Amino acid sequence: MFLKIKVINILAVVFIVLLFANITIETLNDDEFIMKSFYPTQVKIEMKFNSALNEWGINEEWILTKSLKHPLDSLYYSYEVKIPLTVPIPFILSSVTEKFLNDETKIICKEKTINGITYLNIYADEIEKLRAEFKYDKNILRESKEAAFLITGFNDLDKPAKEKLLKGIEPFAAIIVPDKGSLIFCNQLNEHNKEYAVLLNDDIEYSRYSLNTDKNGVALKKAVKMLSKDFSKAAVFIIDKNSSVYKSAAFNFIMAEFSKYNKTLYSIERFISLPNRELLEVESLFKFHFENQEISRKVFYLDCSTFNNLIPLFNKLRKQGHRFVLPGSYYN
Repeated sequence: MFLKIKVINILAVVFIVLLFANITIETLNDDEFIMKSFYPTQVKIEMKFNSALNEWGINEEWILTKSLKHPLDSLYYSYEVKIPLTVPIPFILSSVTEKFLNDETKIICKEKTINGITYLNIYADEIEKLRAEFKYDKNILRESKEAAFLITGFNDLDKPAKEKLLKGIEPFAAIIVPDKGSLIFCNQLNEHNKEYAVLLNDDIEYSRYSLNTDKNGVALKKAVKMLSKDFSKAAVFIIDKNSSVYKSAAFNFIMAEFSKYNKTLYSIERFISLPNRELLEVESLFKFHFENQEISRKVFYLDCSTFNNLIPLFNKLRKQGHRFVLPGSYYN
């Protein structure tokens, strides 16, 4: 009887051990399944790879595929990517790596100095999912567009907001209406490699610069001379077509006087106006004009708030090889 009870107890222990072992195995298998679910598919890896190339303006025609001589279980071809000399390959590799920061992948990069080829391999679950080689090609160039910006309301910003724009890399010209303290502000802009543009309208109260139509010819000549001399570094002189100056009989005389100092007056309508609207709408409008091949000189007229909101888009476009310049490069 005692032996029978002992055998039953032993069998019970074995049963419990086996049951626990089974649960443990299932748990481990579940964990393994969960881990594998984090591995990106080959399709997802290729999408992220091509997305990184697109961010740097790499043309699809420069991305070639070739069949592998010895195909792997999950890999039948590799990529050959031609890179313009103006784009450092390490920058592209960095962008590719950033795409997979949240994925269970292993990325290996190797550079061969003999033939100048850089190799990239991406693995998921220890299986090679993508293979690529990058090589510089002096015969290809990225498409490059450029634009410039005239921004309003800069002087109305608080000090931190002003300093952020002044110290930023984005080039622009701030619109100013000439007054007694304008020169200090203009010098500040120039010291930070920014520009200013002079707006001529009915808000000019300082007599030195006023183009009040009640003035006689001599007084108007003097005002034009002072404007041209004091603001000689202006990116551009702009005339408000709604002003009494523009509508006056003296306007042709005023234009002729400015021309003596090699200054041309441009109306606001000559520039591409971007309204202060929802970001997606403004981005869409900006891209429409920026990509328009028929406009060779793209100068945008917008307020500071809209300009600030568009800076992330400017960074993306710059990464693709596009340029943003000071407006003065077009008019001086």
